[in-house]
Amino acid sequence: MEFHEFRSLMNKKALLLSAYDAESHRHWHQMLTNSITGYEWTVITLPARHYFWRARSNGLSFVLDHRERLSAGYDVLIATSMLDLATLRGLVPELAQVPTLIYFHENQFEYPLRDAASEHRILNAQLTSIVTALCANRVLFNSEYNQRSFLSGVHKFIKRMPDGLSPTIVDEIENKSTVLPVPIHAGTEDHGGCSVSHFESGNDKAVNNVDLVWAHRWEFDKQPDVFFNALEKLYVMPEFKASGVRVRLHVMGQSFRKVPDCFQRALEHGIHNVKTWGYQSREDYFRILANSDFVVSTALHDFQGLGMIEAIHRGCIPVAPNRVAYPEYIPKDLLYEAEDPEQESKALAVKLCQLLCPGQHKDAHAPRTSPDVSGYLDDQLITQYQAEINTL
Repeated sequence: MEFHEFRSLMNKKALLLSAYDAESHRHWHQMLTNSITGYEWTVITLPARHYFWRARSNGLSFVLDHRERLSAGYDVLIATSMLDLATLRGLVPELAQVPTLIYFHENQFEYPLRDAASEHRILNAQLTSIVTALCANRVLFNSEYNQRSFLSGVHKFIKRMPDGLSPTIVDEIENKSTVLPVPIHAGTEDHGGCSVSHFESGNDKAVNNVDLVWAHRWEFDKQPDVFFNALEKLYVMPEFKASGVRVRLHVMGQSFRKVPDCFQRALEHGIHNVKTWGYQSREDYFRILANSDFVVSTALHDFQGLGMIEAIHRGCIPVAPNRVAYPEYIPKDLLYEAEDPEQESKALAVKLCQLLCPGQHKDAHAPRTSPDVSGYLDDQLITQYQAEINTL
């Protein structure tokens, strides 16, 4: 038997590279390697730190630290979009012809930036992502919003370039791309099987206590200040005060060395009845979600909103801004509109009052169950991932 014929009866070799291994990226590649059959997986990751350095130098970092493993001979390459694929292929010739799938958890054209220096530095990351998408055989995005905003960003970027580029590269990327979300786990062992909201009009829990979750990275782009300001406005609304509702607050999510000042101010100035504060184990996190009523987002960007989808699946009613990926799975009457942070805090407070105080607010919504997010479950999506990788 020829060697290539023998290999066809064995598992194929798959290389997976995560160039900025944030928590959601780790969840994604662990899901793939645990669920996709017929492949022997090699996974190499780089820590999620020093973003701008990592965006420019990851190809070199991979090669300097892992050249032997990268040269081991693979049938497919799967990587996150931060990978500098052109540099990697140039430095590791063995990878130059390996069929490659690139997955976009986010794109560098829609990140809110802190300052002008960040805007200048992100140009490198934007250009790298364009070249990587052009080099790939297949490109996947986790949401329609992510795909749409990336392609729009590429179009604007090439128009800014002094020498210009053909706009046909936008079509080239679009023609080999599709949307395939990051799945959430369909099992019930980690959250008690809860799939509908606990919030019901007329029972003691709804009248007296409502559990409300905010669970995002503790960074400026998730706008925690808008959330805390909205709570302050909510607590003084006459309709809320008359309702007798008592909010039990769960503020979770990952924090880093620099934490926005609004978290400390919230603890010191009147944000009361805090039941959970800070990062939780996965088990505790899911338990809290399964026993909560509402989950709130104030994010300026969320390319899919994995945490929001997980909370909805566990029975929470979502309240979110009408932007980014949220309209893809959250009904319009649970979205609020705003154009600046102050307006947004007020709009969120009004929306929460409408939902938390049925019978008190003139525009109160009827109690409801959480939206259907079954299309995001792993038992619905794994077969699509398997087909994409097999097609490579």
